[in-house]
Amino acid sequence: MQIYDFSCSYMTFSIDLQEKLPTTMSQKPPFTSNTIRIQLDCHCTVTDNAGDSTEYVLGAPCKSEQVNVSKNIWHQPNADYCVITSKDQFLLIKSWDMHDKGIRLYPPSRGIQPERQFGKVEDAWSRISIDLHRTTGRALPSNDHIIEATLAGHRLLGKTEFQTEDGLQIRLEYPVKTINIGERERFYQIDTGPVLFPDLPPGGEGPIERMRLAYVAHNRHDWAEFIINVPTAINDDIKVNHYSKSQGVNAANTLYETQ
Repeated sequence: MQIYDFSCSYMTFSIDLQEKLPTTMSQKPPFTSNTIRIQLDCHCTVTDNAGDSTEYVLGAPCKSEQVNVSKNIWHQPNADYCVITSKDQFLLIKSWDMHDKGIRLYPPSRGIQPERQFGKVEDAWSRISIDLHRTTGRALPSNDHIIEATLAGHRLLGKTEFQTEDGLQIRLEYPVKTINIGERERFYQIDTGPVLFPDLPPGGEGPIERMRLAYVAHNRHDWAEFIINVPTAINDDIKVNHYSKSQGVNAANTLYETQ
């Protein structure tokens, strides 16, 4: 069967300042155009109660940087940075050394940059493409098959399907970067990410507004647990963004192998 090959799947988007100033910048850019290619970490399909589906992709994490400078590349203060997008909507997640750091957008008259900034793709970038490549894979139906494929050094892909409390059908597909196997007790357990998790409660938010970063773990075919990145208090005054919220779901989990 055909599965995603995340090793050569990318999102690519372009900024062209001669066309427009993007809504997402926090420093004055030293260029007029820039094209960014980011490898994909997760593909998420959300199907609503009417049967309509939307596809989202998660780019690999990176750091906030100044492009096209000879020195002082890293922004200070620096942020963890990742992009979630569909064909029409985007969500940028930036995380500094504390929650609600208060970094301003560029130009500063645009105000404080949200840690979770979402909007229309056309307002953020001049062009975007999502290139998902496929390869031939084989489903691994048992722990023995999973152990054998792992020891053989084959690439593994995971698929986890579940339903949210308000009825959204979620399908996650992701590369398995970390897996435990027990050759004696014949178990497996993945611990991998980041992936996407629609965490925010319903109440008018669209699916992309609900997405949070998470890691997924499972060791059986009908249950998965996520550790979700949320604002986390470290004292009465300070919060940080940290993987601290654990949530389990009834799920259908499948692992695939490809060479």
